[in-house]
Amino acid sequence: MRLVPPKGKVEKYIAIYIYNLFIKHICSFCVYFQRNISPLLVTAYLNILYMITIYVNDSPLQIQEKSNVLDLLKELKSPTQGVAVAIDDAVVPTSSWETHLLNPNNKILIIQAAQGG
Repeated sequence: MRLVPPKGKVEKYIAIYIYNLFIKHICSFCVYFQRNISPLLVTAYLNILYMITIYVNDSPLQIQEKSNVLDLLKELKSPTQGVAVAIDDAVVPTSSWETHLLNPNNKILIIQAAQGG
């Protein structure tokens, strides 16, 4: 089963409400049975809520909301030297990679320079 993040504000609020109910019941269970709740479980669920879909070289990719170009390159394990990035047909200068935030449905083209002759 693949979890799909909520798309609109209403869906996000519903998901957060369901999440709060889930945590409340898990915490009640943990207190009753004297078990600890894993912070990783909470973090994993929150990360699912705040994902966006972008298209990198025509392939869909889900990344964290409020990610920038540099975050994307790190996630793709792409080098930062000799790389050009265009978002929605506009080249993004290297100097603004840290400040340029990615938006849902951005079409991103990553080109890496190659040597040869």
